[in-house]
Amino acid sequence: MSPSPVDRITNKVFVARTLVGAGIVGFTRPDRVARLALTLQRWGTTSAAGYAGAAVRYPDEPAIIDDLGILTFREVHERTNALAAALSDRGVLE
Repeated sequence: MSPSPVDRITNKVFVARTLVGAGIVGFTRPDRVARLALTLQRWGTTSAAGYAGAAVRYPDEPAIIDDLGILTFREVHERTNALAAALSDRGVLE
């Protein structure tokens, strides 16, 4: 059973509020807004879109800090895309 139109709208409002509250969506440069829109179009309202959006808005900010060092949002985004491409090349799909 597919969600009703009201449920879909409610979900989109919830996701939008969450992204604004997390600081992923807010005031930013127009070129970044365009890249964020493309990211949301590609990934939809998923955690992948949220992370890709953070890479657009905060590319040089720390994303992961552990015993091995610090990775920025850009670095994590590039590495996860490379991993996904390698898996896809070997036949692992969605």
